[in-house]
Amino acid sequence: MADLVQFRATTVYKTLIALLMGLIGFGINFKAIYFDFPPFQAGLLPGLALPLVVSLAWGWPYGLLSATLGMGCQTQWFVRPPHTGWEPFITIPLMTLWVAWHGWCADRRRKGRFPMANPYWAEIPFRIIHWIILYTVLHWTLHVHPPVWAREENHLAFIRFVAVEKTLNAFFAILLADVVLNLGPVRRFLGLQQRPGQIATGYVISGALLFGLLFWVIDGLVDYYKFREHLRFLIFKSPESVLDSILLKVSSPDLFARTAFVSSCLAGGLLVSRLLRKQLEGEAALRQSEIRYRRLHETMRDAFVQIDMSGGIVDFNPAYQEMTGHEKETLRQMREADLIPPNWHAAEKDIIETQVIPKGRSEVYEKEYIRADGSIFPVELRTFLIRDDEQQVIGMWSIVRDITQRKQMEREREDAIIALTQSNEDLKQFAYVASHDLQEPLRMVASYTQLLAERYSDRLDDKANKFIAYAVDGASRMQALILDLLAFSRVETQAQPFKRIDAQCALAAAIVNLKTLIEETGALVTTDALPQIQADESQLTMVFQNLINNGIKFQKSQHPPRIHVSARNQNGGWCFSVRDNGIGIDSKYKDKVFLVFQRLHTRNEYPGTGIGLALCKRIVNRHGGQIWFESSPGQGTTFFFTIPD
Repeated sequence: MADLVQFRATTVYKTLIALLMGLIGFGINFKAIYFDFPPFQAGLLPGLALPLVVSLAWGWPYGLLSATLGMGCQTQWFVRPPHTGWEPFITIPLMTLWVAWHGWCADRRRKGRFPMANPYWAEIPFRIIHWIILYTVLHWTLHVHPPVWAREENHLAFIRFVAVEKTLNAFFAILLADVVLNLGPVRRFLGLQQRPGQIATGYVISGALLFGLLFWVIDGLVDYYKFREHLRFLIFKSPESVLDSILLKVSSPDLFARTAFVSSCLAGGLLVSRLLRKQLEGEAALRQSEIRYRRLHETMRDAFVQIDMSGGIVDFNPAYQEMTGHEKETLRQMREADLIPPNWHAAEKDIIETQVIPKGRSEVYEKEYIRADGSIFPVELRTFLIRDDEQQVIGMWSIVRDITQRKQMEREREDAIIALTQSNEDLKQFAYVASHDLQEPLRMVASYTQLLAERYSDRLDDKANKFIAYAVDGASRMQALILDLLAFSRVETQAQPFKRIDAQCALAAAIVNLKTLIEETGALVTTDALPQIQADESQLTMVFQNLINNGIKFQKSQHPPRIHVSARNQNGGWCFSVRDNGIGIDSKYKDKVFLVFQRLHTRNEYPGTGIGLALCKRIVNRHGGQIWFESSPGQGTTFFFTIPD
C-alpha cells in the first residue's frame, strides 16, 4: 500500500513538473531569437530544450505532455500571423513527436536495448524522416494554401530553409538539454542518479558558459564604442546605448555570431566535462576495484603470494603469513626459496621454465613449505605470470593451499584400502572354507542321518523318526544356506569381466535351471524380445533365476504361476522387468526384502534362505544399476532392474 501511495505521489510530481517545464519553454520561445536570411526569417527556439529535458529524464509520456500542453515546440503557431499558411500544421506536430522520439530512445538506452541511442545519434534517423516529410507534404500544402508572400518559384527554396532551420533548432535544443542534464542541481531536482565528479563537471560547464557570455558582452562593447567613434563628428550623442549593442538592438549577423560562439563554448564545455567525468569514473572504478581486490586479498582462505623474477617476496595476504608462521617484516625480506626445502628447488625451476613462462600459468602442482618453527608441510599451488603494459615479465603470483589434512586423509584412505583388501582376502578364505571344510561335515551328518533312518526306522518309534527327520532337514537347510552365502560372497571375488551378451540367452539358461520346478508347478514363463547388453552373463542368469523362482514360489494355493519378462530402453540403458501373479508385497517392505536373511514369511509357509533378493541387488549394483519393485498384496509383483549400456 505504501508503495502504491509513493508511486502515485511520484507520478503527480512528475506530471506537474512536466507541465511547468512546458510552460516555461513556451515563455522562452515567445520572445524567440530571430535571424534574417532574406527573404526568410529563422527563429532560434531555446525553449524546446525544457520539454526535451523532461523527455530524456523521465521518458516519452512526460516529454510529450510537456511539449503538447506547454507548446514549447509550437510557439511559431501562436506568434506568427495567419498569413503564414499551413506550414505550421506540418512542422509543429513533427517537433512534438520529436520530443517523444528522444524520450523513447533514452528509455531504451537506459534498459540496455539501444546503447548507441544518445540524443545526437538518435536525431539522425528522425531528421531524415523529417526532411522527407517536408519535401513531400509541405511542398503539397504550399501549393494548396500558400502564404501571401510566397511565390510559386520560391516554394522549394522555402522548404529547404525550413529543413535547415528545424535541424539547427533540434541540435541546438539537444545541446542545451544535454548541458542541463549534466548539472548536479538539475539531476537532484529531477531525481536522477548523481555521477562521479558531478561538481567538477558542473564547474567546467559553468565556466564555458561564462566564457561565452563574456565574449557576448565584450563584442557588444567593442561594437558600441566603434559606432560612437564613427558618429562623433556628426552628432553629439550616440543614438545607441551599451545595452542596445549587447542585447536589445543587435544586428542579425552579430546575433548569429554571438549565439554560435556561446553554443560552441557550451559544446566544448560539455565535451570537456564528459572527458573529465569518464576519467573520474575510471578513477572511481579503479578505486572500487582496488578496494574489492584488497578485501578479497585479505579475507580469502587460500594463501596468496607475489614474487619478482629474482624470487623476492613482493606481496602476500594474511593467510600466507599465517600458513608460514613468519612476521610481516620478516617475510618481506625473504626470498621464496628460503621457504622451500632444497630438494624441491630443481622441480619448481623446471615448472617455471616449462609451464609458467611459455604459457603464462602452470598447472596445479604440489610441493612443500618450511614453517617458521622448522616443520615441513605439503602445499598445493598454481602460479601465474605478471607482465607490465609493455608485455615484459616482471614477476609471478601464486595461490597456495595447505593440504596437510588432505594428505592425512589420503594416508588414512590408503590404510583403509589395505585393510579392505585384507578383509576381502579373509572373505575369500572364508568362501574357500565354506565351500570345502564346512560342507563336508554337513554332508556327513546328513548322509549318516538318512542312512540311520533307512536302516533302523522300523525299530524306532514315531518320535525318534521325527527327530531324525528334523536333523536331516536342518542339515539340508544349513547346506543350502552355506551355498547361498558362498554365491553372495563370490559376486565380487569370482566375477567375470563385462562383455557384450544376449540377455535372451541368460534368461533361457535361468529357465533351464528351473525346469523341474516349472514343470512341477505348471508355471508359464513368457518373454518379450530382450536386448544385447554389457554384462556378466552368469550373474545376469542368477538374477533372472532368483526373480522367476520367487514368482513361482510365492503363489496362492491352486493358482498356476504366470511370469512375464520384458525390457525397455531408458536413459541410455535398459530397464528389465519380471512380473508375476503371486501374493504380492506390501510397499512398506521396499527396503527390507533386499537385506540378507530378511524373510517376510516363515519357512513352513514358503521355503528359502532369505538371500535371493540380496544377491540380486548386489549383482545389479555391481553392474551400475538399480533394483526395485512395484506391488500390492494379492495383486502380484513386478521387479525392475536397470543395466547401463
